Amino acid sequence: MRGLHKTDIEEIMEEGLKILSINFVSQYPIRGSYILDFAIPQLKIAIECDGEIWHPKGNSHDRKKNYFLINRGWIVLRFKDIEIRSNIDRCLDKINETIERRKIKNEN
Repeated sequence: MRGLHKTDIEEIMEEGLKILSINFVSQYPIRGSYILDFAIPQLKIAIECDGEIWHPKGNSHDRKKNYFLINRGWIVLRFKDIEIRSNIDRCLDKINETIERRKIKNEN
């Protein structure tokens, strides 16, 4: 989200998450350090929508954010603008698979 408005790719992702009844939080803050586009906090899954302007290839901020989250037990799923626009179903399938794997891991 930039300013007061969600980006169009965040809106597409949010609609997909709602259609699948995935329990998520948008603009989820992590200890004042970072804000996640979407989070499934109980499973520690972060979903990031990377637009080309805000997230150019090799973005050091994104690498630091990933490192920070992974070291705290989060799984970080990053989806590029083109992925979200051209095949949201594939993105949502990956999210669902990650949710299922995380649930299984948490049960053991």
